[in-house]
Amino acid sequence: TTTTDRPISVHSLVFRSLKRTHDLFLANQNTPVAPDETADAITRKIKAKDQYGTVLTLPKGMKPHVKSTTETTETSGEATND
Repeated sequence: TTTTDRPISVHSLVFRSLKRTHDLFLANQNTPVAPDETADAITRKIKAKDQYGTVLTLPKGMKPHVKSTTETTETSGEATND
């Protein structure tokens, strides 16, 4: 873009590109991004499968293998009464 045959430095080109990008998005800087309902639904499904996957896939009528705290205290109390 210069009239001379001198090469333009990379720093100068990057700065110009950055300035153009800044000018392009300056008008809508404070505009919030519209929520993407599809992406939110996918995120919830992935999180549910990751954190609750083993519980979500239990067959009907099957109890989980982890005992609750009340069951463990009852069984320990019975064991000491022998």
